[in-house]
Amino acid sequence: MLRTQGNPDNPPIVFIHGFLGNHLDWSAVIDALSQQWFCLSIDLPGHGERGDSLLSNSGESELNLLFDSIISTIDKPFNLLGYSLGGRIAMLLAHQHPGYILSLSLESSHPGLLTQHEKQNRIQADKKWASLFLTQPLNLVLREWYQQPVFNCHNNRKLQQLVESHLGQSGAQLSKALTDYSLGIQKPYWDFLSQWNKPLLYISGKYDGKFCSIGADIKNINPYTQHITLEQSAHNCHDDQPQAFIDTLSRFLNNNRSLTSAY
Repeated sequence: MLRTQGNPDNPPIVFIHGFLGNHLDWSAVIDALSQQWFCLSIDLPGHGERGDSLLSNSGESELNLLFDSIISTIDKPFNLLGYSLGGRIAMLLAHQHPGYILSLSLESSHPGLLTQHEKQNRIQADKKWASLFLTQPLNLVLREWYQQPVFNCHNNRKLQQLVESHLGQSGAQLSKALTDYSLGIQKPYWDFLSQWNKPLLYISGKYDGKFCSIGADIKNINPYTQHITLEQSAHNCHDDQPQAFIDTLSRFLNNNRSLTSAY
């Protein structure tokens, strides 16, 4: 599923959602930006309207098909934004097709684990979650998922909203997405980011200390990185503080407009 909004003659920006999400996660952001930018949002394999795409194909092959679809739809260089898992997919896309990327924006995204010990621990953790998504009622697994520290979700009403908004998906497909796209098997992109010479934005939430530290580490290896930490926000900044997120992204794109509009 690829959804477009805005004038195709405007500079393009591609939005990639995170695990459990779909293209609609970006609706508020796209509504605000689509007057100046041509916006394209996608459903990742195993999610949204591509929920059954992992039944017969590997995660890698599905991503290659997705990348080809994005490039053929826009048919010119574009700005790229990804959240969490979507940010990791965005780094892969930028690494494979750097000539198509005008700017790279990452929200609470991990460039990759560096030691075999870290990778094995993450693979095992993802396998445990994958088993839960495969065998347990989805509402119970979602409730447990969103109580992880990175989401800083201590409000029962907010927690229930998150659970309800992500029901209606296939636990089996989410399980496969977790294992196919595990951080434990992802190629590290630290060196790639250190050499990235185009506009680079990293957004993290103040209540998500882990990814604030990752943003600072990226800034250390690439001093041209703009690392912005949003107040009153945890892992999912564009949901926790949508207006602050929109303002931050708009400012970044407009401040680099000579580069983010060049094609």
